[in-house]
Amino acid sequence: MYLATNGSPATFYVMDAETLEIRFQQKKPHNEDAVWVVTTAPDGNVYNL
Repeated sequence: MYLATNGSPATFYVMDAETLEIRFQQKKPHNEDAVWVVTTAPDGNVYNL
């Protein structure tokens, strides 16, 4: 499951939907404080804008 939190800075997360374990997290660069959308591309890459 993919999700993001807004704040200073905003943070993107990948979580296991069954256990809610955080598998990956990354703060948005340049202290960006908002994520507007999370999308998966046809090639499987995940983008958060």
